[in-house]
Amino acid sequence: MTDLVVFVEERSAGIVVQTIAARIAPERKVIVVEHEGKQDLRRSFPRKIQAWRHPAQVPFVILHDNDSGDCSALKQGLFSAIPSAKRPRTKIRIVMQHLEAWYLGDAKALVAAGLLTSARADSLANSSKFRDPDQLANAKQELKKLLKETGQILLARKIAPHMDLELNTSQSYRLFISTLKQILS
Repeated sequence: MTDLVVFVEERSAGIVVQTIAARIAPERKVIVVEHEGKQDLRRSFPRKIQAWRHPAQVPFVILHDNDSGDCSALKQGLFSAIPSAKRPRTKIRIVMQHLEAWYLGDAKALVAAGLLTSARADSLANSSKFRDPDQLANAKQELKKLLKETGQILLARKIAPHMDLELNTSQSYRLFISTLKQILS
């Protein structure tokens, strides 16, 4: 039986969500529905939520990057697209600003993934620029500069297993984790 359905913009977010959900509640079944970008997500999630039948009362989470937009307007727009009967069991979580901010919020995960040295991670953790990664409008570029490695899927596979479920400095990450724990516990 499915315990949760999470709609995400792309494969890399799907990898992160699936990895984290398995760590939070390995005995629970979480389905992650990946899309080909935010436009695909916006077009299809209302139809998919409306058509969902089994189990009838499954909760939904929509995970969407903010991309330096107006967070409140984005959330309201997504919420209004949810079929009204399913709104009470649907949560919207906004990644501030990009998924890469979640990685930057956990320097120890970057070390454990073999992408940064401990000294570089300490420097990153102590830098005011990275203290609140949700405020970075260019988290993707900042991560590329730090790691010299590309490939969103590769990075998701390397980093997600090491992401701390409590100590990440990204508030949007912590809110997402809290939501998963609440639904899956």
